[in-house]
Amino acid sequence: MSPAGGPAGTVVTLTGTGLDAVTEARVGTLAAVFESVSATTLRVTIPAGSAGGPITVGSGSRVASSASDFVVSPAAGPTVSVASITPTLVTAGGRLTLAGTALDAVVQARLGGVALVIVQATANSLVLDVPVGMPLGAATLELVDTASVVRSVATSVTVQAALAVQALSPTTILRGQTLTVTGQGLDRVVTVTFAGGASAPVGGRTGSTAIAVTVPALAASGPVVLVTSTGEQVTSAQALTVAEPIVVTPATYTVAIGQPVTVTGSGLQAVTGVAAGAVDAVVTAQSATAISFLPPAGTTCAPITLRSVRRAPWRWAPAARCARRRSSWPSCSPSSRAIRCCAWWRVARPGCGCSRSRRWPARPRPRCG
Repeated sequence: MSPAGGPAGTVVTLTGTGLDAVTEARVGTLAAVFESVSATTLRVTIPAGSAGGPITVGSGSRVASSASDFVVSPAAGPTVSVASITPTLVTAGGRLTLAGTALDAVVQARLGGVALVIVQATANSLVLDVPVGMPLGAATLELVDTASVVRSVATSVTVQAALAVQALSPTTILRGQTLTVTGQGLDRVVTVTFAGGASAPVGGRTGSTAIAVTVPALAASGPVVLVTSTGEQVTSAQALTVAEPIVVTPATYTVAIGQPVTVTGSGLQAVTGVAAGAVDAVVTAQSATAISFLPPAGTTCAPITLRSVRRAPWRWAPAARCARRRSSWPSCSPSSRAIRCCAWWRVARPGCGCSRSRRWPARPRPRCG
């Protein structure tokens, strides 16, 4: 019997006597195709699925078997090879795509000893998923084929932290101001896209945990999207509020006594207080493009100040308490409720000792003594 072993499909030559009379042949328990060459030579083809065994030939009641078993070996096929890996820098939980030959013979893939999930395998392409908990750093990719042969891929793969946004600071911002984004993997971010489609390049960074970017002129309110040089993206769970700036039209306003002054511009709906000089004025009308107020009594000429930050409400002291503490008014400590009353009289009664600070909020004037 020659050869004594081989894969399915191997043609085995048997030599002996009376072989021209053979009417059937078997390899182990499976019937096999045979060809009688002469009385001393017979060719038998090993059938598919054969597990090997003795080759038996027969003719009627006459049977003869080979002295040794035929050993079936795995069929020789194309060798698994990898031409490229995309990408070579992948995030934990990401996906790898391999190009090469005989990749459909791969039954297992390991990266740094960690098993990867085979998503798709064809002769020329192999798609693998990297686990979320994959250790970070460079690692060697190993492929195991159907013959249990392990092959190491020459190109190493580096696993990096997933891109993530943890916080935006501040959460309310004006166009042209600097937004700080904190998270992980931010050293790879090159561009920040704002709601409305406007984008801006990263202006500064602190390692991989923070970046700074200037809010562009066309930015709108909503989540921001961080984009890396490789096209990787992540969207913030937190929405950014882009506030409209308060812009006024420069002008000198001349009005009759008792008549309102109207200031025009944009973003004026955000104004929470108006002052003429150091004295608060009463707002009579307000919209996004105009705000009107009555000048305080006695005002002849003064700069106009618009405030956009609402202060916490004051708690006013009873009039009797103001009167009793009048002798202690020279101190202007903000903790003194009596001094808060005194502040409203700082123009009409400067003798109370209070400064002309503009920080006092607009409130109805209390009756203090």
